[in-house]
Amino acid sequence: MAALLTAPAAPSIWNETAPGAKRPDFYSQLFGWTSTAVDMGPLGTYAMFEQSGQHHGGIVRVKSPEWDGLPPYWAIYVQVDNVDGRARKAEELGGSVGIPPFDIPQVGRACVVFDPDGASFYLFTPCRLPEPRTTRVPVDAAVYAPAPSA
Repeated sequence: MAALLTAPAAPSIWNETAPGAKRPDFYSQLFGWTSTAVDMGPLGTYAMFEQSGQHHGGIVRVKSPEWDGLPPYWAIYVQVDNVDGRARKAEELGGSVGIPPFDIPQVGRACVVFDPDGASFYLFTPCRLPEPRTTRVPVDAAVYAPAPSA
């Protein structure tokens, strides 16, 4: 009999590639995602990926001196309660801020942080916090059955 394993959603809430990726059709054809161009005002144009009615990432094309010369990469966004405060905390812990906190109109606030080893990720606080989500995955109940008593 299969059971459902309920696990809290990871703090990673968004994924995107930037800044040199220019081919949303590659990902659409590879994964079956649809892509919609979204005008982000001074932040540039955003190719929003969607699958099964859910937005889950995209391609950002920011035109800004801070972004000049960056190679294409995939980014992970980690939701935090306060981007500015967590950026300061990252620095206190030996990390560094690669792109200082900035506002994304009608979306939230973000920044790029490097951990002490140089791995980068985004800190992100949305304009309004989403409802908590859980992931339900079917699993074989026998795998999680207690071991027989001796």
